[in-house]
Amino acid sequence: MRHLLSDCINQRRIRYFYAVYSTGSIRAAADNLNTSASVVTRQIQSLEEELGTRLFERRRRHGMQPTEAAEVVLEYYQASRAQQDRMESCLEELRSMKRGNIRLALPAVYIDRFMEDMFTDFCYEYHGLNIVVEEINNSYQITNNVIEGSSDAGIIFNNIPNPDIFCYTSRPLAIRLLVGRNHPLATKQKVSFAELSRYPLALPSNSFNFRKLVQSAEHSEKIQLNTALTTSSACAQKKFACAKEGATIMTAFGAYQEIREGRLIPLEIDLPVLASVEVSLIAKRGKLFSPALKQLLGLLKNKLSLFTHDERDYIPSTTIYG
Repeated sequence: MRHLLSDCINQRRIRYFYAVYSTGSIRAAADNLNTSASVVTRQIQSLEEELGTRLFERRRRHGMQPTEAAEVVLEYYQASRAQQDRMESCLEELRSMKRGNIRLALPAVYIDRFMEDMFTDFCYEYHGLNIVVEEINNSYQITNNVIEGSSDAGIIFNNIPNPDIFCYTSRPLAIRLLVGRNHPLATKQKVSFAELSRYPLALPSNSFNFRKLVQSAEHSEKIQLNTALTTSSACAQKKFACAKEGATIMTAFGAYQEIREGRLIPLEIDLPVLASVEVSLIAKRGKLFSPALKQLLGLLKNKLSLFTHDERDYIPSTTIYG
């Protein structure tokens, strides 16, 4: 019976059953359903045959009297209606962005800016949603998370073509040598690869796409950089660059706060390979986007234009270097 009720029971006949149960007669049920009494009778008989039990006792004076089996079928009908109502309510909440989860994998340097510029407002406007932001600085790991489904979308450095990945949008990045105010190179606007190799550098770990790009530049230029600190922390890179003659190579966007406050000076690196760097917003190819995810991805796509701003946009006009 349990298998029959859950898989095979005829839902149209169940509706006829409920009409008879609630009205107490074939005639009244037929009037409510805008059909004939003979149709209702046949549907009830077919349902009884399907279930293998009598649902009503036909009594001339008292109409259709439900049996104990009818009470069981009624309970099933009410439960299925409640489930259907809940499903429709949940789907409507998803359509209207009143519920749902959005999981993002983002590098640390982008989380801070997005929290200031977008995430907080989005969370307040759609407070029924739950945005899960995981800090991941390795582009390969972000890509794997998106492919495996543990993240709905991610932002990566220099997208590598992958048949399982859909690139929602890409934007060029300004890669700069960042130095402190008192660094010997601070007064320059552009430095050569050979010049920056004379000073201690903080660089990301070897597993990072960006570090591989730097290593490729070292090989092509036949110049070995003076790597004094290797770290997965962008914060550590920036602190190293702020101290004495330290420096680091990273995006101007990633250090916008330090540049704006005058603690770090961005210098252009005279190396063509660094001009081809991009940041990409990715999702899994073929993934069905919920309305909330579509909305957030659209906002992220627009906000990626922040990454292409000239770093001079971060610098107050009153800031004087030297």
